[in-house]
Amino acid sequence: MVRIFLSRVEIKGFRSHYDTNVNLFNDMNILIGQNNTGKTSFLQAIDYVLGITRKSPIEDDFYISNKSFNPQNAKPIKIIIEFRETDTNRFNDTIIKSFNNAIQFDENIINSQSELDPIRFFKICYEYKYNTDLDKFEDIKYFVDMHNQRLKPLNKSIVKKEHLEYFPFYYLRSLRNLRNEIKNKKSYWSKIKEKINYQDKMDEILSSLKEINKKVLENDVIVEKIKNKLIELKNNIIFPVDTIELNTFSKRDWEILDNLNIYYKLEGTNFDIPFFKSGDGTQNILLFLIFTIYIELMIESDKKIYPIIGLEEPEVHIHPQAQRALFQQISKIKGQKIISTHSPYIVDQSDIYNFILFKLFNNRTIIKKIPKYKTNFDFKYGLSNAEYIQNKYFNNEEELLIKRFILYKNPELFFSSAFILCEGESEKFFIEGIFPYYYMKKYKVLKYLNQLGVSVIQCEGKTYTPFLKISKEEAFDLDWLILSG
Repeated sequence: MVRIFLSRVEIKGFRSHYDTNVNLFNDMNILIGQNNTGKTSFLQAIDYVLGITRKSPIEDDFYISNKSFNPQNAKPIKIIIEFRETDTNRFNDTIIKSFNNAIQFDENIINSQSELDPIRFFKICYEYKYNTDLDKFEDIKYFVDMHNQRLKPLNKSIVKKEHLEYFPFYYLRSLRNLRNEIKNKKSYWSKIKEKINYQDKMDEILSSLKEINKKVLENDVIVEKIKNKLIELKNNIIFPVDTIELNTFSKRDWEILDNLNIYYKLEGTNFDIPFFKSGDGTQNILLFLIFTIYIELMIESDKKIYPIIGLEEPEVHIHPQAQRALFQQISKIKGQKIISTHSPYIVDQSDIYNFILFKLFNNRTIIKKIPKYKTNFDFKYGLSNAEYIQNKYFNNEEELLIKRFILYKNPELFFSSAFILCEGESEKFFIEGIFPYYYMKKYKVLKYLNQLGVSVIQCEGKTYTPFLKISKEEAFDLDWLILSG
């Protein structure tokens, strides 16, 4: 399996993403943040570049810049993705040959004393804009350089289908419906059915279907009336057919599996129930399993791919224990995962450096991440482990403190617009109780902290030293209110 790492995504002029830049240096990337901050559009942007099905934005997808906005005059939507090798995961000869015209070298991130070759990377730009000459919107995919300028010559910079086959993007949206998945001919379930090979059994299958059809339909009064009416239709009306017959099952080989469904039996019964009649949570789990099976089949059939997987809110309709179990299954899928979630039960199983926080400020998406290294650390490949450890933003003790008191005890903090740290239970009850009266007196409107997305967290008399690294200016910028007891 060839691992091509999606290292960076840049989105310009797409919905709330005026100018979004996100580094993805992990196999697991967790998108968190309040509703309508740009998480879904981030995944959809990647889908426009890499998705299996052919889709394009619509006029409403352009970033709205002013009241007299006209999408035909708007700046183009640009989605730029970068694939980069690391010192331990180098592009193989196949990749180098396939992307020869697009590959560039980044010599700036290599330690001058290292014997490693410069890091290779290539960038793909998806552009969607209005073409005044053709009087229509159109899109194009092409390779760009490190400054996002289209490579020359132009005819060799076009991204072809065979290029995209190296990093397929499989995307499971939040609006999921099992009945549609079973019936839709373009769904993952239908793609799985296409891989079932029954051609060598076709004669036997058709013979069995003929026998079943005979047993179901023969010697029935209603069936005979239908047959007579069909014969009358054929004989008395000009009808360009040779024969008309009734069949309970299709005898056309490509339709044999059209009604393939998944059933379950309740304990103590012998009655088959289709899964799409089960609860929403059970359906969601089954949809995820179908999605996973399809990805595994694709990897088995093509060893060269390392898929990129987009999952929207896998926790929908699922109880907490099942959410944790589902995330464990997600972690086992081979590929680079990008997951949006509002679930503290998923967040508390993740590494803090996997989180990508989405915020909305002045109708623009703002991205924040927990820094892994000091801001003045000029990151380079090929350094010793001691140098990386020495330049970490949080030391091991501080990391443990964040994990213990925030990730494990108060994961809701990752979804709060602001939070208040207080000493203990008494302070927590007091702040939560007094706030509505304070807000009513000041603004003449009754509001609770939860309505403003604010969490009150008790510190149990402990000092949160990692937050002491944050200046007052940074705290204000992050809408963090810190009260120590």
